[in-house]
Amino acid sequence: MVSPMIVRANATRTLPFRPHIATTAITSPPYPGRRSYGDSPHEIGLEALHEYCRNIVEVGERLKEVLTPTGSWWLNIGDYSCGSGGAGGDYNEGGSKEGQRKYRQGPPTIGLPKRSDQNDLFTGPSVDGWTHDHTRLAPGNWGLAPFHVAMHLQGAGWILRKEIVWDKGNRKPEDLNHVRRPGESHETILFFAQQMSIGKDADKIPGYKYNPDAIPKRRHDNADTIRALPPGTTGRLIKANRGHRLKGTGDVWYGEDAKGNPVAETSLDIAYAGGIMLSVNEEGSVWHVAPGRSASDDGHSAVMPDEIAERCILLSTDEGDVVFDPFAGSGTTIDAAERLNRIGIGTDLYAGIWEN
Repeated sequence: MVSPMIVRANATRTLPFRPHIATTAITSPPYPGRRSYGDSPHEIGLEALHEYCRNIVEVGERLKEVLTPTGSWWLNIGDYSCGSGGAGGDYNEGGSKEGQRKYRQGPPTIGLPKRSDQNDLFTGPSVDGWTHDHTRLAPGNWGLAPFHVAMHLQGAGWILRKEIVWDKGNRKPEDLNHVRRPGESHETILFFAQQMSIGKDADKIPGYKYNPDAIPKRRHDNADTIRALPPGTTGRLIKANRGHRLKGTGDVWYGEDAKGNPVAETSLDIAYAGGIMLSVNEEGSVWHVAPGRSASDDGHSAVMPDEIAERCILLSTDEGDVVFDPFAGSGTTIDAAERLNRIGIGTDLYAGIWEN
């Protein structure tokens, strides 16, 4: 059942919470050009790209009202190819879009309004360099939606601290002979702050929370769990009280000691040697997390994995802090916050409809 801490509300309007109560916001809004979730005229995701960006900027303005002045924002945005929203056959039985509502994608345009209209977007002076009119993209262009959103939010005053590549470990089902491009196997997570603590003023202007050591290292002590790690994961073999760095490619793991001597060739060798694999590269800007489903999934068609929500919460909050999700869906972020001894609250345009 959906968490009682999720209320029905439009994330682009004033939100029904006390001001400045949340330490971080973690959300995955409807992606541009992907699917429709219901019949509300306030739903985002089906409009032109520049309109989508403006709507996300408006969500950001509402978040500033709910977040503390030092609050942060984790924003997961998927990308899309400009076109009609998918071939008709995709919606048939067995197709990649089976069960989804068919729609015609909005005009594939990019860019910002004319300079004379920019005050409406940024609520302030025009930003130098952003002077072009909307530009229509030819069908087939990859939209680069996360980066257009990021630049709009930077123009609205948000500080983009890092973009994170979420390596999902598998490829979205697509006919590569039809799309004629590399398959889609990652998404983007944008990490924003409202303000920084700088130099001698750090004691007067506190920055956002960030806990770099918050993500626990994961132990893998048998061949099966090691083989299940995503390709490219870096780890460490602990053998005879000595650590050796290893890297995985599929089922094969390889590594060398300080003198260049081979340590192990396969995960089975590691298991026979009694080794333990520790995940060490998840602290960087590429996160290897299988898409999976969340414990709170009640039939929602696009659910954030528990592990993504948990990582963001651990990195940017302490126990007792409030975590907010303006596109809460089935409640993954809220439930993860509660499991980690935080307070989870959220809104969703269709709150309640995902219950069994």
